Amino acid sequence: MKFSTNFIFTWLLVGGGCFAADLKKDLTTPFQLALVAPLQIFDEKDSVAGVRFNFIYGRNEDVRGLDVGLVNHASGDVGGLQYGGVNIVGGELRGLQSGIFNTVGRNAYGWQSATIGNLVSGDVTGLQTSSILNKTNGSMKGVQIGLINITEQLHGVQIGLLNFNRGSDYFSFFPILNMSF
Repeated sequence: MKFSTNFIFTWLLVGGGCFAADLKKDLTTPFQLALVAPLQIFDEKDSVAGVRFNFIYGRNEDVRGLDVGLVNHASGDVGGLQYGGVNIVGGELRGLQSGIFNTVGRNAYGWQSATIGNLVSGDVTGLQTSSILNKTNGSMKGVQIGLINITEQLHGVQIGLLNFNRGSDYFSFFPILNMSF
């Protein structure tokens, strides 16, 4: 089948025009390099699907793939590996977060590993490991391992010196090993 130049031009003009607004507001780039946001290659409102390097502080909407730096900040969701000093996710985490301190604004699915602490505002399905603190403001479906473990509702195991399951009918605090299924 042979297309005329006019047909192709018309299709690009009409078809491309339909998606132009979406492309502009939801730009996704395969690579981001940031010194200190907003001193970065792409705008903070853009998403990254690939690799993001943040020398000091980088901020983008969503990140899918590898996110590495001193302070990694995604105001939306993260899917993949986030590795740095401080990792901040405003939305959901799906993958692995490893750093000194990790925080997630909604739910986390996967593994959070921190030197000082992990904080999740919603639910966790997976594993939280920390030298000091693991705190989930929703339900914990999995395992928490740390000096202090706190959750609103436990469906799994807590291993640590101080374990708090605030939703328990029997023991809201239990040292060393706490389980609820």
